[in-house]
Amino acid sequence: MIRSAPPLLLLASALAACSPKDTPAPPTAPAADAAPAAAADARPVAAPIADAAVAAAPPAREEPPAPPLLDAPALAAHLDAEQVVGFVGAEGLDALAAHLLGFLDALGAAKAVPPDAPAELFDPKKRAAALGFDPTTVEGWAAVGLDATAGVAVVADRRLRVGETPAPVAWVKIADRAKLLAALSRLLGAVREADDGATLIAGDRTLLLQAGPGGWTLVLPVPATADAAALRPLLAQVAAPPKAPLADAADLAGALRLGRGPRAYGFLGAAPLAALATAELPPEVRAGVDWSVQQMPAAGFAVGPGRGAIRLQMEAHARAALGRIVRAPGPLVALAAHVPVEQVAVRYSLDVGRFMDGVADLVPPSLGAQRGQVLIAKNALPPLIGVSYADLEAALSGQVVVAVAPPVGAGRPGVTMLIGVREAAAADRVVKTLLDRAVKREPGAQLEPIEVAGHKGFRVAGLELTVVRAGKVLIAALGAGNDAARFVAPEPNLAAGAPSIDEDVVFGAAVGPAFFAALPKPEPAGRALDVAWKRLMGDALLQTSMRLDARGLFMGGEGAAGTAAAGLVLTTAAVAIPAFVKYVNKSKAAQARLTLSRLAQAVEAHRLETGALPAAAPLTPAQSACPEGDGRYTPRAEDWAHPTWQALDAMPTDTFYHRLAFEPAADGQHFTLKAVGDLDCDGAVSTFTWSSDGGALTVTDELE
Repeated sequence: MIRSAPPLLLLASALAACSPKDTPAPPTAPAADAAPAAAADARPVAAPIADAAVAAAPPAREEPPAPPLLDAPALAAHLDAEQVVGFVGAEGLDALAAHLLGFLDALGAAKAVPPDAPAELFDPKKRAAALGFDPTTVEGWAAVGLDATAGVAVVADRRLRVGETPAPVAWVKIADRAKLLAALSRLLGAVREADDGATLIAGDRTLLLQAGPGGWTLVLPVPATADAAALRPLLAQVAAPPKAPLADAADLAGALRLGRGPRAYGFLGAAPLAALATAELPPEVRAGVDWSVQQMPAAGFAVGPGRGAIRLQMEAHARAALGRIVRAPGPLVALAAHVPVEQVAVRYSLDVGRFMDGVADLVPPSLGAQRGQVLIAKNALPPLIGVSYADLEAALSGQVVVAVAPPVGAGRPGVTMLIGVREAAAADRVVKTLLDRAVKREPGAQLEPIEVAGHKGFRVAGLELTVVRAGKVLIAALGAGNDAARFVAPEPNLAAGAPSIDEDVVFGAAVGPAFFAALPKPEPAGRALDVAWKRLMGDALLQTSMRLDARGLFMGGEGAAGTAAAGLVLTTAAVAIPAFVKYVNKSKAAQARLTLSRLAQAVEAHRLETGALPAAAPLTPAQSACPEGDGRYTPRAEDWAHPTWQALDAMPTDTFYHRLAFEPAADGQHFTLKAVGDLDCDGAVSTFTWSSDGGALTVTDELE
């Protein structure tokens, strides 16, 4: 059973949020979202803008309160907040399995399940015989020796690593060891016990077992390249009672406590995750990572039948800075009534006057040069577009909705942008200025005054763009066949079914059954998707929103909002985890650049002092850290004994990832420095070459 846990969790996370046709409507926004204008503004005052004074501040709003904290997964009381990088798991395995199979059964009834799906899964009388147990009942899980209520989780703890990577450990509650061993034997083949039952061996697989707190058992599959004996004491450390329980950690609890009842859940702690990398990062990067961890300490999600939530926990400074980016200055303008119901709408907010100040405030203080670049860009933008920040803020409310119509035949989908207007005359001036600039820069483009449904506007011939202002809404229709008139007063529209489009949210989205039905979908996946929509939403709109509240960013709730949040969880994980790996590799690449720059200066200093270049030095260290190692090197004096490296004081002071070489040119005047690394030990190398001929740096495969 242990081996099959990850696929089960993945399926549960993806589908457990499915709700029956009578899904409850999403809850309305809390009253505090629209505080009286006299309330104190929680956002710090932005720095002055160089090109013009910013328009008067919008009516003050209180920060919306966060939803109440709910109970944390039971496992969290036994995990150490300082050590656990993250985990995924599920509680109430019987209820989640029943919900999942019910959903698959609905797909099967519509002939939307692939032909090889075993029919026995959907027959309660045959299910146990087909699987060896019935996963939809507590008794079924007990038959294979596991406690379904407690569930199962896979935990990454930074104390237990193979190389640089935490080894995942399964946490389970074993109700009957003999039944579990029998189930494992059916799944993995003959299983034998060793070390008085602390080790299980099935063929070439080795599992370490360790009794943990609260009746939990830790199960560690030993990687083929790892030493089981060396992992045993580390596993015992992970199983020890925590010094600082994760469930009690004040800065993490808000991200972790997201739901009750049967649920799949996940958590990521920023500080333990950063600790895996910061020891090897250059000092100039490390301080920035530490600061970012303090500002955004944790993220979590929970998904259950008909509900779901995501939380990014943020501290006060980060919340205030983000507010200057994504809080519409207001007053809020109703946009949903201008979106035809057959279109999908994505809403986002933008504080046009303070956006760049918010971005600068999210740059760590240790990265002063990067913050300066943001502020330079802020001051450079108004001359570039011909409109000041004061003009933009006076003209626009900060609400933007992108509406997309389904494609017709082989055509492209129609895209229309709707922007809230703060003051009509100011908006007209801004639009005219921006369009004049666009026409001048585009050969063959022409600006033509037009009237659409009684409202004045412009058509830009050559750019397939129509812009019209209908009262407090700017409508920009893209595409030759996209009629802006459809957005002036469409019936039916999204106003009744998608309130988040018009509320004080960071992000909002709505899609209706008409749009979904019109999408081209290949078979048999198309039938599956249509059935999934009907099962999930019925005839309702699918809508969701993300809010900035008193604890950070929150997205989720009951019904449609929770269901949409569940899908976003999987997307976010798929994007964020590779992005973090890429960020770490970029930091290692930055170390190579800094090292070559330092050595180039040392070579020039040596030339001034001695009148000659140092002798050539071979690639150092002589041996690669791969494949036996993990791509990183520890400084050793014997590696850097060459006279050239001694003269240049080249030996690194901390862990490094690139081998170095020095080559003087035959003319005795020019030289080349090289750094070569294999960051992920896959055989592909990154190469940095610095040449004194013009001081040029050439980079090949930077992140390999």
